[in-house]
Amino acid sequence: MFFATRAPLVLRRGVRLVDAKQGAVTAGGSTTILMPANRFDVLVLAITAAGEEDPQLAPSIADFTSISTQTSSGRPRMRMSWCVNPGASKVLTLNSTTRNAAYQLLAFVGAKLDEAPAVSLAGNDTEPYTTPNPPSRTSVVDGCEFVAAGSIINTTVDTSWGAPSGYSDLRVQSAGDSSGQNAVLMSARKNLASAGADDPGAFTHGSVTGGWVAMTAVIKPAT
Repeated sequence: MFFATRAPLVLRRGVRLVDAKQGAVTAGGSTTILMPANRFDVLVLAITAAGEEDPQLAPSIADFTSISTQTSSGRPRMRMSWCVNPGASKVLTLNSTTRNAAYQLLAFVGAKLDEAPAVSLAGNDTEPYTTPNPPSRTSVVDGCEFVAAGSIINTTVDTSWGAPSGYSDLRVQSAGDSSGQNAVLMSARKNLASAGADDPGAFTHGSVTGGWVAMTAVIKPAT
């Protein structure tokens, strides 16, 4: 007699990226953009950036809660925000009539859905110019997902960028504006198996420098 056997069911735990979207929006009032992974158990981290302008109001997305915003002159206008199960689409408000905006949307499962990601922010607008350098952040539980993000102004170059050391899944998005008023947005991520501090270090490029902003977010796993 023959008995069929099945492989044991393995439950995948921890924070995992399941979908991502990115793009650019032309200057104006607001635009509807598609969300990633329309499911009940997803945490979406949104990163938006645009060129410097007065007033320095960073692009925002409806129903997303801001967790870090950069509005200092001489740097990109940048925002990091989050939302649980945002649905199929949301409205992105540029907060500018003259500057395009870039956005990245990262959808995670296995995340703690009732707690906002913790964020640290850094920036530089003085010479000698460098590249976005996300600051150190400390996790307090094992298995946290670290997302390093940065934006830089006065360049349209969105190729040949390198992720911070030890980080992967590099994503780069230009706002698609003219060089003098553009912002280029980038992100990469890393899962830290054991709780502790991690300093991502800078995004790298062989020739591009400028005024920049960078953020490091830590997403806790579900308990």
